[in-house]
Amino acid sequence: MSCLKHSDSIHRYFDGEMTQIEREQLYRHLEGCSECQEHYDEVKKSIALVQSASHIQAPKDFTENVMSALPHKKKRTIAWKKWSKKHPVLVAAAVFLLFMSSMTWLNWTDEWWRDGDFWGR
Repeated sequence: MSCLKHSDSIHRYFDGEMTQIEREQLYRHLEGCSECQEHYDEVKKSIALVQSASHIQAPKDFTENVMSALPHKKKRTIAWKKWSKKHPVLVAAAVFLLFMSSMTWLNWTDEWWRDGDFWGR
C-alpha cells in the first residue's frame, strides 16, 4: 500500500470511520513505516492541541476592543454627491436639460450638415 492511502486512513482513524480490521491493518503498517508513524503522531498532537484549547474563551468585550483598535477609515464624500442626494429633483431636471439640449444640438448639426451649410453654400 502506498503511504498516500495510509495518510487518508490515518485521518479516517481519528475521525472514527474505520472498522476493526482496517484499524489492525493500519497498526501493522505504522509499525514498519516511519513516515506514516510521523504523520500519525503529528495528527494526534494537532488533535490534542485543539482539544486542549477548546475550553478557552475570549473575554466578553474582545470583539469591541479589537474593532476599536483598528484604524478608522475616513469616509470621503464629494460635495456634489452630498448635494445631489439632498436635491434629487434638481439633479433630474439638470439631466433632462442636458439630454434635451444635446438632442437639439445633434438635430441642428445634422440638418446643417445635410443642407450643405457646413461647406458655405
